[in-house]
Amino acid sequence: MKSVLLLIALFLTPIVIVFGSGFGIVSHPAKGNLVDPEILHIDQESDTAIIFFGYVGCSYICPTSLYKIDEMLSEQNDSTKFEGLSILFADIANRPGVVSSDRYAKNISPRMQGVNLSKEQLDYSVDMFNLRIRDTKRMDSEVYHTDHFFVLKRRDKAFEITAVLPNQVTTEKLAEVLLKK
Repeated sequence: MKSVLLLIALFLTPIVIVFGSGFGIVSHPAKGNLVDPEILHIDQESDTAIIFFGYVGCSYICPTSLYKIDEMLSEQNDSTKFEGLSILFADIANRPGVVSSDRYAKNISPRMQGVNLSKEQLDYSVDMFNLRIRDTKRMDSEVYHTDHFFVLKRRDKAFEITAVLPNQVTTEKLAEVLLKK
């Protein structure tokens, strides 16, 4: 009996993983939350925004994720597709004296905007985006990651979090979600 249950579990696991993952869209408690664009400095002219929370100086996860956005923009032949898109890199480390997050983001793509989050902005972001910040201590410094792209669409004066994508998402899926009305 145990071996039959084990076989069923082994058979069903890949199916559950594929269909349960929403094909790259994460079920996230922040979906549906309305965000004040002024608090995070989202461009007032934008109708769509994508936000990645990370930190300046990250050696792999943050630049890889941000380069994915730049790659997605480069892959699109029609540059007008993303005219109303605001791309935001939000530095959640809250470390004074660190290289500007805007300079960090612009080194990856001139279309990106970086924001060094204040304590108040970070608290707001943790609440509104339901951030689960990974905190890994290395020596005396702290390293922070969120590992997700947050896609927001304008709803009157606020922005609604409409999708949360893992940073492993393909550029094709990322473009599809951003272009979805």
